[in-house]
Amino acid sequence: MPETISFPSVAWFERLAQLMHESRTRQIQLGYVDCTVRFTVSDGGAGGRPWSALVRFEEFDAVDVREATLFEADEPG
Repeated sequence: MPETISFPSVAWFERLAQLMHESRTRQIQLGYVDCTVRFTVSDGGAGGRPWSALVRFEEFDAVDVREATLFEADEPG
């Protein structure tokens, strides 16, 4: 049985990145991208506050996943 991972969390986005890497052929068909994306769950943090993750993509892989700092989370999307 697959491991249960809480959403939203860095672990959840890391697992998603791992699954994407394992299906690299599918990602290659979509084309490459170099960017950093902020995903925000409006009530995913402590006390129902917003929670954000930053995911950095290079070519066909998600190469970095981390929780956004307070400053980064407050920047306009």
